[in-house]
Amino acid sequence: MRTQLLGQLRAIGFVRARGGSDIRDVNLNSENWAVVKAALVAGMYPNMVHVNRKTSLLSTNREKKVHFHPTSVLSQLQIKENSSSKSAQTLPTDWLIYDEMSRGHRMASVRCCSMVTSITVAVFAAGTKLLSPALQEPAVQKRNGK
Repeated sequence: MRTQLLGQLRAIGFVRARGGSDIRDVNLNSENWAVVKAALVAGMYPNMVHVNRKTSLLSTNREKKVHFHPTSVLSQLQIKENSSSKSAQTLPTDWLIYDEMSRGHRMASVRCCSMVTSITVAVFAAGTKLLSPALQEPAVQKRNGK
């Protein structure tokens, strides 16, 4: 798969064509976590989780409340702290990216999460679309559809 991806990147001109198919030449930033996370944010948008510090809730652009999947390393915070609200407050950032969301028992959970900084989200996510209605303060709903 790596060789195929490298071939495709070379074909579109994203990677300089060199002799051989050694991917190490284009893997210079693999240990630079800021660059890796920036690439993940750009590639995985809109799979973002926002940590609301006031309400201690995790939310996405589609779900107002999500939890960490039990297989997620971050779910261990929920178990140790005995609640998702306390675990949200212990996270060192307001944003996470996730790979997969599942729903079960009227609850949404995310797995394969990585913490990212707000500046990374601001620069590499689709900035004008970032503040979706699900992440903003809920509007007061009118009664009787009025």
